[in-house]
Amino acid sequence: MTVTVTSSWGTRSSTNLTLEVAGIAPSISSFLVSPSSIYLGQTAQFTVQASGTDLSLSYSGLPRGCYSMNESTIDCTPSQTGNFTVNVTAESALGLSAHASVGLTVIAPPELVLVSYSATPTNLTLGNSTTITVIVAGSVGPPSFAYSGLPPGCADSNRSSLPCTPTEAGNFTIGVDVSDALKRTISAKLDLSVLPVHSVSPLPPPSGSAPALLGAFEIALIAAVGTVAAVVALALLMRRKRRNGRDKSA
Repeated sequence: MTVTVTSSWGTRSSTNLTLEVAGIAPSISSFLVSPSSIYLGQTAQFTVQASGTDLSLSYSGLPRGCYSMNESTIDCTPSQTGNFTVNVTAESALGLSAHASVGLTVIAPPELVLVSYSATPTNLTLGNSTTITVIVAGSVGPPSFAYSGLPPGCADSNRSSLPCTPTEAGNFTIGVDVSDALKRTISAKLDLSVLPVHSVSPLPPPSGSAPALLGAFEIALIAAVGTVAAVVALALLMRRKRRNGRDKSA
């Protein structure tokens, strides 16, 4: 542009000037982190809302394991614990800038511990049921359960209390893997014994013709003293009858 200056005597002087328009300075309307407190191994997300022309974004003060990017949203998975003040800078092409900060806390998680792992009962007869129970402490988020080595008839399920009704007898070693939101895993095993059902076979009939030996006296004896006692008494009676038969033939 040209500027002309005229003095009080009417003398004029002109010169050319260059006018540079700097533009509007950038601004940051919000800078957030979610969640603001995490366990080591979890991920936080930083989000910035900025306005301006030709902006570039940069972050500083990030914990170890997190990196600055020219993005309005970045994910951060720290590899160290502590309290951190994270800063963001929005800068225009003309060098004008705006700044904001937010706090992030990273803490060490509690130890994942198996409190108990049991089956109640651990010895059972085929056709009966047992319940497998797992108790853990220190899980970050709800724990997940995966079972192995279950007897036939028992299905794996993601639960801490697992009912089990085996359909085959035998000895089984049942394992469990417990994991949490940080992908930490602990394992354990237990032994389960499933016994077969023993059927009681009837006593073999005595030698000779059993129907001929059961007279009125024997039937009355069974009714009076019961089956087991009557069988003993009948055996003695049959032995005496056989002995008498041999004596008569002699």
